[in-house]
Amino acid sequence: MLQKDTGIWLSKNEKVVGVANPKSISAPQVAGKRVGSIALKAIPSIKDADGVQLPATVKTNVEKANFFVRIWRKIFG
Repeated sequence: MLQKDTGIWLSKNEKVVGVANPKSISAPQVAGKRVGSIALKAIPSIKDADGVQLPATVKTNVEKANFFVRIWRKIFG
């Protein structure tokens, strides 16, 4: 999640794809912690012509799943 709302102006029929870095994070995580960034490549900015980098933070506390839930996910996906 982005820590604060970010407004982006797009022309009609323009689509934007965000790429998270890193692609996944592990639990547990504390609310408010910065865990990476989201890159929007299609939107040039004043600072960088390659796109916009927005910080990604944890919105709510995320606890680690218990042992049985983790085993279940490994077996059944």
